Amino acid sequence: MIWRERRMGTLGSNFATPADFRLIYLGKVFSNTFLAMSSFVITFLFIRVILGLNIIFPRLDVTIFLLIVILFSFISLSITLGFLFLIYRNAIIWINVLEYPIYVLSGIAIDIKYLPSYLHPFSFILPTRWIVRLLKYSFEQQITLLDIVKSFDFWILVFLTIIYTCVFLLLNKYVTYKVMKKGNLEVY
Repeated sequence: MIWRERRMGTLGSNFATPADFRLIYLGKVFSNTFLAMSSFVITFLFIRVILGLNIIFPRLDVTIFLLIVILFSFISLSITLGFLFLIYRNAIIWINVLEYPIYVLSGIAIDIKYLPSYLHPFSFILPTRWIVRLLKYSFEQQITLLDIVKSFDFWILVFLTIIYTCVFLLLNKYVTYKVMKKGNLEVY
């Protein structure tokens, strides 16, 4: 998203508006993440209405709570990655390259225990790994919202979300400093 705006020449204008650039960018990331998560609802409706299959959520309150937590976690990760891509001009190469390794390291594609042990630390720093664990946990057992909040995985996810948010705030200060020093956002 930031790269597209940089390419179109609107990034500098967005940064120079009277509104806080962090809020503009946060709004864009939130709307894109929410739109991406809406595919969950569309898939559920397709399976339910078109295919006539019945998907049963063990606890609807747990599922909704986890979706909200997932939304904030994805926002913190994507906003941090977006600012890293803003700082490093050649990072456009990494945007498309990171998707599948994140799927693998998160346990979405395969279980992490089948990966080599030297990849496990990379898995631990991804919020998506903990999201996948919480979702599996919520579907495998009859658990309550209190069980989720008491779980180790939930608190690791909250911790990582806070860490990524702090990194984003530091990157924002760095970008603001660079923009004020150099006078533009288009070349680093």
